[in-house]
Amino acid sequence: MILATRNGATMHETLPQPTRAFLGFGLSLQFCFAVFGAQSSFLFVDSGQTLGEYFSASVALGDLDGDGDLDAWVANYLGPNLVWTNDGAGGFNDSGVRLGNANSYAVALGDLDGDGDLDAWVANYQGVDSVWVNDGEGGFTDSAQALGPGRGTSVALGDLDGDGDLDAWVANGFGEADTVWTNDGTGRFSDSGQRLGTAFSYSVALGDVDGDGDLDAWIANRDESNAVWINDGSGTFTDSNQTLGALASFSVALGDVDGDGDLDAWVANYAGDPDRIWMNDGSGTFTNSGQLLGDDYSTQVALGDLDGDGDLD
Repeated sequence: MILATRNGATMHETLPQPTRAFLGFGLSLQFCFAVFGAQSSFLFVDSGQTLGEYFSASVALGDLDGDGDLDAWVANYLGPNLVWTNDGAGGFNDSGVRLGNANSYAVALGDLDGDGDLDAWVANYQGVDSVWVNDGEGGFTDSAQALGPGRGTSVALGDLDGDGDLDAWVANGFGEADTVWTNDGTGRFSDSGQRLGTAFSYSVALGDVDGDGDLDAWIANRDESNAVWINDGSGTFTDSNQTLGALASFSVALGDVDGDGDLDAWVANYAGDPDRIWMNDGSGTFTNSGQLLGDDYSTQVALGDLDGDGDLD
């Protein structure tokens, strides 16, 4: 699930009204608007669009064609990836491009080659990951890099080594450790050589959890406790060795949910395990809040100010 403002900017925290969401991980995508009423009440209304016919595993929003609105890259597991272009009013059209066919599990957008437009890193489960380079108008070319062991389940982009460009943390499953890929600034990536964790990782979120100014990583794992990896500022990570939850996590989102100025974590769990919130003490040490949130099979979580009261829902 992705939250974004109607007027064009993808947001990870406060979302002014009105808000809309893409919902994925199914046979097709649904596109919903949040409608706000008096006193900041809201509900989600289906826009009526059914987008695609493949098993969609992930979606990322960004201005892919340079016209100022949010388009969508959809990573499909049972078919090629698709790009849907926005008409500016929330109507989406299939761009006609078919990108890759390696059981894609996740996608992240960012300016990987420094030319001012959004490129795409796609995490593939049945083939090596791929980087797709944007021509600025929504036309994508495979960079032909062989990236990873081919068990990618999630990817997060951020400047991990402090050199000003976007690097990649890739969460892997099926016995493959997570990997960190460093960018040379032109969109060419090198394996950092780190093998991070032994669990089946489903999701990664990057953020400065210990307050030292660099990006750390929170990992949601399927078959081991979740993990927090601390960055030394150069892109080298050390396991914080915290025991963070049960063995059934699927997704994690970071945000300041208690208003104390640091990043906390909402973890979406499956197999009947409720979602949980982990509170940060400001130094990167997390404590279970004790809240048991739902009992369903949760696969995604996104944080945003849905009711307009200034905090994260």
